[in-house]
Amino acid sequence: MLTLQEYVAFKETEHFLDSLLFAKPTPHFVAPKHTGEMPPPFGIERLARFLQAAGNPHRTQKFLHITGTSGKTSTTYFLACLLETQGLTTGMFTSPPLCSLAEYFTINRQWPPVADIIQLVREFTPLLEREYAQQGASLSQFEFLCALALIYFARRPVDYTVLEVGLGGRHDATNVIECAAVSIITNIGLDHTHLLGKTLPAIAQAKLGILKAGTPVLTAERRPELLTLFRQEAAQIGASVQALGVDFHVKNIAAGRDGTVFDYTSGQHCYRGLRTTMRGAYQAENAALALRALELVAAQSGQPIKTDDVRRGLQAAVIPGRCEFMPHDPRVILDGAHNPEKIRQFAAYLKTQFTPEQVIFVCAFTSGKEPAEMLAPLLEISRAFYLTKTLNSTRADEEPLYLKTVLNALRPDVHAAIYLNPADALDAALTVARARQQVVCVTGSLYLVALLRQRWYPEYALL
Repeated sequence: MLTLQEYVAFKETEHFLDSLLFAKPTPHFVAPKHTGEMPPPFGIERLARFLQAAGNPHRTQKFLHITGTSGKTSTTYFLACLLETQGLTTGMFTSPPLCSLAEYFTINRQWPPVADIIQLVREFTPLLEREYAQQGASLSQFEFLCALALIYFARRPVDYTVLEVGLGGRHDATNVIECAAVSIITNIGLDHTHLLGKTLPAIAQAKLGILKAGTPVLTAERRPELLTLFRQEAAQIGASVQALGVDFHVKNIAAGRDGTVFDYTSGQHCYRGLRTTMRGAYQAENAALALRALELVAAQSGQPIKTDDVRRGLQAAVIPGRCEFMPHDPRVILDGAHNPEKIRQFAAYLKTQFTPEQVIFVCAFTSGKEPAEMLAPLLEISRAFYLTKTLNSTRADEEPLYLKTVLNALRPDVHAAIYLNPADALDAALTVARARQQVVCVTGSLYLVALLRQRWYPEYALL
């Protein structure tokens, strides 16, 4: 049982880590406005230097490295659960954390004791301070947490670490690793264009930066021009590309309120009626990527796959904030869709489950998200919106008043109420939903979902 004293010490540690959010220069891959030229990717070099001083813990581990525009977190969870249920001790590093920074240190779906995190931060803060004194800049928060997670997993040790990219790939902190058993690129979409590029090929190039010599690459991307780019880049370093729909397949997908059922086939296995509690047809594709990665890991190790444990692993994957139904009356659904593609996927699922008059949206977006493209798919589901802010200190919000203007331009008859406090927006939506027997859907930002999810699952209780 977590004591108050332990929780206070944990929050003090978290506040120290928050001070690294604006460590300069951060992010290190942003082109200065006055030149428009990208700076050299020194961020990974800085992290590599830190890890070398810590004994190069990443060089003793086996990694599965995952990037993409949509679906990378779900694929990470699926793969970690599949490896665990095959009897492998599995570390998992995903971002951003939805419930607590303890998520960065997950082993076999368990967070570490807060005392372990506190001690780890205290142990390596002197090294961080030495870096600051010598270089005039410390690691960013994400770089430091990535380093600590790699150290933590090496000390346990784990059999495999499933490592999700934070942003992009080539210059992301997770790309400090030098080899991987499998690389996965879920798909390519227009997100973070101010950082990664304005076109799909430019964004693909950033994400292809995680490729390693001789490492097989898996992808759910289907567009021929992008697959050609993938294969060209992989061929240059002796890597192979396997694509969903070409080298392995999902069929007979049925997505309902209780989860998703699908069939999977590859050159090695054929599974009928696989089930996951994750909702949405797109989750079958994420699960397929994880399944194929498991097959490649098994082939590399020479260990047979236990079929029953495959089914158990898929059903064990529970991903917070992804089409997650809260234990509430009226019904509340949390989905952290934060780009147009994810919004369209979420909207497509809602269309199969609810009629338009049943749904109310609580929305907030961080800036740079093309609000019209984000809101248009939601308008196909509902005309009732409660607009608010994410209250995230590191990212600017799209102003609710502006979102209302966009909504009215798209659909003049929309009802759009504004609440600066997300909790107030949720309460107002719940009041209406309760009276009219409607469903409240919170979406548009993982930060918004993380904040409001605390109402049902407060961090101190989870810790």
